[in-house]
Amino acid sequence: MKRVRVGETLLKRRDIGDVLEEISPPSADAFNHYCIDENTAGVLHHVATCVHHREPCLLEGETATSKTSIILFLAQLLNQPVKRINLNGQTDTGEIIGRYVPDDDDAAQPGKWRWQHGDIVNAMNHGWWVILDEVNLAEPQILERLNPLLEKHPSLTLSEYDNSEYSVFASEKDKRNPIHPDFRIFATMNPAEYAGRTALSPAYKDRWTGYRFVRPPEERDYLAMLNLWVHGTTPNVHVLGHDYTGTELQPWLTSLGALQGVDIDQFLTAIARLHYGVVKAASSTGSTGLGRGRRERPVFTRRLLMALMEYIDGSIDPGDEPERIIRVIRLGLRRYYLSRVTAESDRETVCNLLDGLGIGPNVWTLWTE
Repeated sequence: MKRVRVGETLLKRRDIGDVLEEISPPSADAFNHYCIDENTAGVLHHVATCVHHREPCLLEGETATSKTSIILFLAQLLNQPVKRINLNGQTDTGEIIGRYVPDDDDAAQPGKWRWQHGDIVNAMNHGWWVILDEVNLAEPQILERLNPLLEKHPSLTLSEYDNSEYSVFASEKDKRNPIHPDFRIFATMNPAEYAGRTALSPAYKDRWTGYRFVRPPEERDYLAMLNLWVHGTTPNVHVLGHDYTGTELQPWLTSLGALQGVDIDQFLTAIARLHYGVVKAASSTGSTGLGRGRRERPVFTRRLLMALMEYIDGSIDPGDEPERIIRVIRLGLRRYYLSRVTAESDRETVCNLLDGLGIGPNVWTLWTE
């Protein structure tokens, strides 16, 4: 397959022989559980368009909204090596541009130093994608150093080394270094309201012409993910006026999918509503919000939902009695949800939500027949 179509965008797949062993493309096995729901499909198409038009792409959104995963998923489809750089307040230009390091290979000249390219320069040389994770945790001078790479025609001068210049317009007639045509730059960030984050200036954010806010999943998105894991079905999606039909894949949670005499779909619906409910309650600023008055509020993500379902599936057998299955589920709900809230009022809120869905500590309405 030489090309990959993502919605209306057609992208070239990188030849396997062109990929260096030093940095490998993301593995397809990492996405066996990855669900392309409607929201994810829309963001995926946005990212693919940024790649096609060589636009710097910035994705902003809540924790675990699949910002980085979407980029990595597309890279896997395109056989594209990716370098992730986790930014923080201690990140310096030496990590991303380059620095002088001891030349341990030259024993004849002890104390000698040599220049070592940083991740960004290596990416420009070899055509890697670069993801700047948590970009609004970095110091302003680090972001400003990368400004030339966010221009329509990216460039970079190694002022820390020999003032050599990288440019997309480099040719054999000048002394500039060419930027590999497959090089792309991405960034992800949580909203500035998160602890430790700084608000990016409007001028800086405007440089990321491929900016998009990634909305949090809705209840239907959680249910679509659960159906993929248990039944192997992917959802139908509607993106930019076009309908795309889901497909059948190999399910991951085989024990849950093989249960007999159990309304598994009713259970999956209850779990999707539970997760959506606690996410909303944890983010609420009202008097009923979970963790209100605390400096750090509980966090419920898709990773937690995956952990719960993996725990249940790995702890039951399709031939188990309903009473044992119910006990395992209740233990899982206590382990992954109730244990995340400490205040008695918060535990009561979560218990009431569980009871209302028929899977609580006081009420169980599923599979009683």
